[in-house]
Amino acid sequence: VQKVLDHYQLVHGDSEINFSFVDSKAVPEIQLSDIVVGFLGKYFTFIEKTPLSALLRIRKNLTKTQAQTLKLFGELIDISDKTSNALLFRITTMDSDWKSDAFLHGSDFPPHLLHA
Repeated sequence: VQKVLDHYQLVHGDSEINFSFVDSKAVPEIQLSDIVVGFLGKYFTFIEKTPLSALLRIRKNLTKTQAQTLKLFGELIDISDKTSNALLFRITTMDSDWKSDAFLHGSDFPPHLLHA
């Protein structure tokens, strides 16, 4: 990847994007990022594979601590997404987004999701 990107100038609007390649073992921030991205990957796989009815049942049966942790996780995602939508940019269906919002925030969802 580095060899390919070295031949390109990356820009956003009129500004050049500065980037570098580093050994993740030497940079604690990248190690933390790897953990967060891995966790998010597991979360979205869970959402994709779990029917909404099961997600709602799981959410309903969370302990107080688990519910508080889920609430904080949802707030962290919302704050991160408002800061930069690059973190959670993914290609998925609207159904998966609705399922995630229902699980994280207790949001309303289209009725067809209960029968999917």
